[in-house]
Amino acid sequence: MPWRWRDWHQSRATKADCFRVRGGEDFLKLSVIEPVSKCSEKGEDTYLGSHPVAKAFLTARKPFPVSYATLPYFGVNTFRFIDSKGVVTHGRYQILPVDGAHYLSDAKAAKAAPDYLQSEIRVRVSRAPVRFRLMLQIAQSGDKLDDPSEVWSSDHRTVELGTISITKAADDGLAAERQLMFLPNALPPGTEVEDPMFNARSGAYPISFARRQQ
Repeated sequence: MPWRWRDWHQSRATKADCFRVRGGEDFLKLSVIEPVSKCSEKGEDTYLGSHPVAKAFLTARKPFPVSYATLPYFGVNTFRFIDSKGVVTHGRYQILPVDGAHYLSDAKAAKAAPDYLQSEIRVRVSRAPVRFRLMLQIAQSGDKLDDPSEVWSSDHRTVELGTISITKAADDGLAAERQLMFLPNALPPGTEVEDPMFNARSGAYPISFARRQQ
């Protein structure tokens, strides 16, 4: 599932995160839009003018994190979990840093190297494990379960599922990434999803993986 920084949306609507479009067709349109600077002044005749969520995502100021380890990550897809008794629970994953979220000041961000996050995480993990809390944000009545562009309010109940510990960084991150292929619809028994983006992404990712091998 895709993960997005939470704080880009803080000054808008709620503190909950969302994806910038609902489905694969809109994502394709978003991928080929003209730069924001070329949009009309009023914006009604542009893609962004009629898609406020996408516009907010692209134009909002995003803070620079101190580290990958100090970022909260929010899954934007809603999963349906079915237990052994047939009881259904819908929710979105959250991965929250145990040490809290921390961001660079504007002055420090301006001086940071382009690859500072990769360098920082290697040093950090070599000193001590990086830990995150794995949470599930429970859906409320009225939530759209098939729309990753919908913002969920911060008053949704959350359940702590466990702890994620990162104990080692790859020696060559780029080489390791070339060997990875993520298939969103490869789900364990008892877990389902209605989000149309899942099928779109599951068809596109193998193509991306094949191209990385060339």
